[in-house]
Amino acid sequence: MRCPSWSTRDVALVAVTCIAPSLAIAQVSGVVAAGEGDCKKSDRVVIATRMGFTLAEQYSGSFYKDDRVYGDLNSFGFTDVKVGSGSGRIYIDDYMASVEKAKQWCFMEE
Repeated sequence: MRCPSWSTRDVALVAVTCIAPSLAIAQVSGVVAAGEGDCKKSDRVVIATRMGFTLAEQYSGSFYKDDRVYGDLNSFGFTDVKVGSGSGRIYIDDYMASVEKAKQWCFMEE
C-alpha cells in the first residue's frame, strides 16, 4: 500500500480547516462585571460573556470593572487570560451562569 503524497498546500489546508476553528472557539472575550474589591470575597471575579457570566477566582493579574478579558472562559479549572493590557490566571468555578447566580456567588457567603 502506498502512502498518499501530500503537498505543503494540502497540509496547510487541513490545518486551517481542522485545527484553526477549534483554537478560535477556545478564545472568548468578556468584560469584568465585578472585579477586585467588588465582591464579598476579594479574590472573586465575575466576567460577562455573550453566553452568560463566568464566575472565577483570581490567582494572578489585576481584574478591574470594565476590563476586557480574552481566553478560554467557557470551561472549568485554571486558565491563563489576557486582561486589560496585561495577563492573569484564574480558576473558573462556573460559566454560562445566570445574572442571579453571578450576584449570589459574588455577594453572598457560601
